[in-house]
Amino acid sequence: ADLVKQLMTFSRKSRMVKTSIDVNRLIQEVGKLIKSTFDRKIEFSIQGTPIDSKISGDINQLHQVLLNMCFNARDALMDVADDPDRKLAIVISASEIQITERLIEAELRSGYFVCITVSDTGKGISPDVVKHIFEPFFTTKEVGSGTGLGLSTAFGIIRQHDGWITVYSEPGIGTTFRIYLPTSRDELQHLSSGLTDETVLPRGNELILLVDDEPMIRRIGQTMLEKLGYRVAVAGNGKEALELHQRMPQEYGLILLDLSMPIMSGREFLEQCKSLPHRPKIIVSSGISTNTLGADLLSMVDGFVTKPYRLVDLAKTVRNVLDVRN
Repeated sequence: ADLVKQLMTFSRKSRMVKTSIDVNRLIQEVGKLIKSTFDRKIEFSIQGTPIDSKISGDINQLHQVLLNMCFNARDALMDVADDPDRKLAIVISASEIQITERLIEAELRSGYFVCITVSDTGKGISPDVVKHIFEPFFTTKEVGSGTGLGLSTAFGIIRQHDGWITVYSEPGIGTTFRIYLPTSRDELQHLSSGLTDETVLPRGNELILLVDDEPMIRRIGQTMLEKLGYRVAVAGNGKEALELHQRMPQEYGLILLDLSMPIMSGREFLEQCKSLPHRPKIIVSSGISTNTLGADLLSMVDGFVTKPYRLVDLAKTVRNVLDVRN
């Protein structure tokens, strides 16, 4: 009965009706529908602690957006379902976040947001496809399997809610969508009271090698690290990073490493590091959640930071890794 009720609601064409929405309940309702209808081979989970802030929006439209993300994730997983070594998983999580000028990427604006994340361990999306993924009628599915309107509709709905969607994917590893929705005005004071004052963030003066092929990400990361007192060198891929490290093997306190890069990827860099006489401390930065990266990769690094960077997460992770004795 619940399934039929939701499907009938989604099929109606109606104007947006905004109400105060409990994000935890929104995710639980979507999860209930997924567990009832998706192939049992797919492991579905909701992670993270419940959040207190509420958002203002149309509950039916936001249901539609999250379900569309999960449908796409399911399709990506079914394409690799025959791989016996592949874990088929979809993970949804939510967090409260303050976006500042130092964290802004693409069209994100500063303010207080709830970030809903949908990650999968599917086949991933190539960079050429990612560029067009929110365009109307763009689809990579076979004729009759998709209209190309799902993600463009989701994009439009989130824009109507004064929010944004970002996507990060690594071919062969998986995809993560992040939906940013502004918190309700009456929740802003509560959320801001829990934010960490920048003046008390852990700091340092070590030399850090920041490795990322995106110039904007390098600039943001370098600005954040320098604000925390660190000295920063940059590289655009794993090959450049390896050459810099080999010239001064004991100078770098740690390496902040992206995974998806041309010429030499972060994964290839990690393999090269196994044979180095002076193995550096390494923090991996990725838009893919740790649940989809795999235990084998995480075992080769000393820490993990999600992109886009949050100053508080970056400060704490870097300091924690640097303070651990070899």
